[in-house]
Amino acid sequence: MDAPAGWQKINDHELVVTVHNFLLKSAFPDEDFEAVPILAEGAFVILAVTLVEAEYFNGGLEQALGNPSGAMVPNAMRGYRILGLTAKADVLMRAIEFAGLDLFPSAHAPRDQAIKAVADAPEWDELNQAFEDEKDEEGPELETLQAQYIRAHPEEFFR
Repeated sequence: MDAPAGWQKINDHELVVTVHNFLLKSAFPDEDFEAVPILAEGAFVILAVTLVEAEYFNGGLEQALGNPSGAMVPNAMRGYRILGLTAKADVLMRAIEFAGLDLFPSAHAPRDQAIKAVADAPEWDELNQAFEDEKDEEGPELETLQAQYIRAHPEEFFR
């Protein structure tokens, strides 16, 4: 994408939203989240992480992993690790394992079925709380980390 005018100085939120929206339209022009594209490293950090966060805050891990965009969870795990948020990636991995999804399918139906089977378990509630707790840890907000990544690696996003 062409770099937005003055991108180095725009606020973190505007920068991340601009990049995210471009990546979303580029990666999923038909909004078919089950057809997971091969993404550049920067896209993991912005697109996949932002999709998983949005789904989580709309409906917990059940929605984040079970919805069609849940196909992006393995990419988001990589993005969290790149940002230094390994604990969030680890919680997602524990949730995947708890649901019995050894090989995380990109197809929506098997993920949704496996997650619904465990969603009422107390352990699932503990995993949801663990993911939420990682948001409250000391350190920069997720959006700040993403903006720092964009500014440090503009070649991954801008021409």
